[in-house]
Amino acid sequence: MTQWIKKLCRRYRRLIVYGFVGVTNTLVDYGVFYLLYNPIGVNIELSQVAGFLSGTVVSYILNSNVTFREGKGRTKGQFLQCIGLDIVFALLSGWFMGWAEAWNCPVLVTKTVATVAVALMHYVIYKYFVFRIRKDEN
Repeated sequence: MTQWIKKLCRRYRRLIVYGFVGVTNTLVDYGVFYLLYNPIGVNIELSQVAGFLSGTVVSYILNSNVTFREGKGRTKGQFLQCIGLDIVFALLSGWFMGWAEAWNCPVLVTKTVATVAVALMHYVIYKYFVFRIRKDEN
């Protein structure tokens, strides 16, 4: 049984590491969001964008140095791609959060749905377009 688990972990190492990185940057994202939205009272859209972008910086640093380290180098252009991508995702998720709030959806549920959707899209885009991991590097 342990050999099977080891084989599974080796096969999906990158996805598992991406998950741990995701938990870390999500904690940063939620922390900044919560501090701005709840005690300070910043509107939900701006709180979402600020939290999301804070998590983005953590995500780039960890993903480029750990998850996708065997990708095509670390360049200023690559960092700008990550930031550009995350700005688009931040704006979309901020819009989604505002839309959901207008429908009286629970904030924590809405934030979680936005986070999971973005995480899945991120993995695919990071792997194939930003860090350019070829099929034989999987």
